[in-house]
Amino acid sequence: MAEACKIREMRFKGNSLSWAGKRDNVWIQCRLDRSFGNDAWFRLFPQSSTEYMSMWPSDHRPLRIEFALEPESLQRGRFYFDKRMFGKRGVERSLIRGWEAENDSSDLSVLDRIAQCRTELAKLKKASDWNSKTKIEHLQTELEKESSKRFPVFGVLRRLKQELSKAFYEEEIFWRQRSREEWLREGDRNTTYFHNVIKGKRIRNKIMMLKDIFGNEHFTEGSKGNIAVEYFRDLFTSSNPVDLETLFEGFNARETTEMNDSLTREVSPEEIKKATFGIKASSSPGEDGLTGFFYQKYWHVVGPKLIQDVQEMKDMRPISLCTVQYKIISRIMCNRLKLILLEIISETQGTFVGGRLITDNVIIAHELVHGLGTNEKIGSQSMAVKTDMLKAYDRLINKAKSSIIFGKGIGDKTKADVKLALGIDKEGGEGTYLGLPGCFKGSKRDLLSFIKEKLEGGLQGWYSKTLSQGAKEVLLKSVALALPFYAMSVFRLPKDLCAKITSAIVEYWWSSGDKKRKISWVAWQKLCKPKEQGGLGFHDIGKFNQALLGKQAWRIWNNPDSLVAKVLKGKYFRRGNFLECGLGSRPSFVGEASCMVESSYNKWIIDTIPRPPMYKANSVVNLALKEDSVRWGFSKDGSYNTRSGYKLLEALTDFNHPQARVLPPIEKQLWKNLWKIKAPPKIKHFIWRALSGALAIKERLTTRGIQIDTTCSNCSRESESICHMLFVCEKAKEVWDLANISLPQTGFQGTLYS
Repeated sequence: MAEACKIREMRFKGNSLSWAGKRDNVWIQCRLDRSFGNDAWFRLFPQSSTEYMSMWPSDHRPLRIEFALEPESLQRGRFYFDKRMFGKRGVERSLIRGWEAENDSSDLSVLDRIAQCRTELAKLKKASDWNSKTKIEHLQTELEKESSKRFPVFGVLRRLKQELSKAFYEEEIFWRQRSREEWLREGDRNTTYFHNVIKGKRIRNKIMMLKDIFGNEHFTEGSKGNIAVEYFRDLFTSSNPVDLETLFEGFNARETTEMNDSLTREVSPEEIKKATFGIKASSSPGEDGLTGFFYQKYWHVVGPKLIQDVQEMKDMRPISLCTVQYKIISRIMCNRLKLILLEIISETQGTFVGGRLITDNVIIAHELVHGLGTNEKIGSQSMAVKTDMLKAYDRLINKAKSSIIFGKGIGDKTKADVKLALGIDKEGGEGTYLGLPGCFKGSKRDLLSFIKEKLEGGLQGWYSKTLSQGAKEVLLKSVALALPFYAMSVFRLPKDLCAKITSAIVEYWWSSGDKKRKISWVAWQKLCKPKEQGGLGFHDIGKFNQALLGKQAWRIWNNPDSLVAKVLKGKYFRRGNFLECGLGSRPSFVGEASCMVESSYNKWIIDTIPRPPMYKANSVVNLALKEDSVRWGFSKDGSYNTRSGYKLLEALTDFNHPQARVLPPIEKQLWKNLWKIKAPPKIKHFIWRALSGALAIKERLTTRGIQIDTTCSNCSRESESICHMLFVCEKAKEVWDLANISLPQTGFQGTLYS
């Protein structure tokens, strides 16, 4: 056959008996899988070969095709604290021995103590079998030996597979720590995904080439280093400015004596401990290889000496300022500063200050640019300067990247004079500001199309294919929906854009990552239902957009003295309040979205029908009169939040469609219990798909217009339904018997999808 097809087998290594299984209580092994190539293949890949890999967890060996010799990298990695060490026997004892040292010298610095701890941990790790990669290789070898025997011991096979499963779990923890992907938890066999994330970061972070000031390209490490040194030397070298005092003339002092005392007071041990435990445990390790996790878990060992060094600021060499100690000091400073930022930072600064949002600046800038182009009075007298901050030592504005936005009534001569005076040649107005369109000219769909493109790029990333179904759920909820989150907090997205975003999410959810269209077994409306109602808790894009805009409207109404509220009031509701705003003749896209949300929320907030008080029976109620204030009636604290706004929109939809099916209590309890099962997420999702009829079983395929014979292919007795394939078929019963799990004596007739 091979000769007739003009193909020949590749070279191979490993155990070529690629299948093994038990038949009639006899262990059988045979070679079912081979790799072949034609002449064209071997001309392209003359050194290609096949490797028969370990037989776990399937009864088939996976085949790995090597196109050429692939030597393993011998580069030695640097030390860092492995999260898997925590709780292992002997770790804390080794840390105490290294931290306190044999001579117990109190003069020993923190850096020296850390170095000794690293030495002790390295010794312990070398003497132990904690390396999950080595353990996996050892267990795979033992499993290979046992499964290759003619009469293997099945108890040994079961034990080796259990130990191998535990080792893979530890390996997944290790690679998750390395990838620092916080949105995805370990436990669902997503090791390949974490691998690919690290590879992707290495590729993105690698600097292949740098250009010098003359435009010449440099590729060697030495020349790239010299260019970087020269750049930062110039950036942080002072230009020796004079008369700096004149820059601050007319400024009113905002800092008081009390503020200064609170900033300069002595750092307490409690403050240092609070800052330490406020650091992200999985933060990037410093030069010493230690993360926040190490200091938090072993605070009782390292805490006293660390407090002493931070209080004295002793032995803080520049290289050590990249470590957790530096993060502790910076967090202490931040914790003190954020208490007074509202009083010393101008209200025009919309971000990095508690209670302010960066979206306020986007709204103000958008209204400003819109006014320059639509208001005749403003357009003939005003302009705006968009500055780019150079972030240099004593230079602020990067004039090459800054631009001027002139009103539509400004003449050419005036424009030329202004450019000459400011030293800025570029005119702007149609670009982006803080990542969003600065002004809408032309099609809104085209200007906002970047949202869909960015979402699709994130979903179709080359490593996203390796995610399990449970991980894909987390990806869509925490990462994918976060991409349009920023834009949806400011703009009301067009309906067709919401539909395209929804289509991209649905396609990714049901696909296997190969961009081929798959059957959408469950409607998107049901997927958006809460999990206790049979859905998966996804967000409807349009409703989520409105709920986010509601938060912006709430801030404007509840904080009328904020800068963004004053700007919108002057343009849309000058003689009234926010609930009385109108669109006017030429509203901006932002103003249109805000006022449309106001008109929707108005009937929710101002209600003529009295509502029952929001407190439980037999609770103590304070009847003392209080000053009237704005309250949101759908949250416990009376403040609007996006979750309550979205739930209200869902409730209104159900209220307006009373014909919708209401789940009986027993079915609600079934869905609720499903997600409480102590099992990996992928198992829960498989059960959800079975209960939702979302499995490619013959009976379900016929409901999608696929004409096939529905007889079960295994037993040829009954119709192939979900219940039949999982419980009733003889093959399924054999599996349940082997698992030692008893099926209901009454069977499964009359149950869901029976």
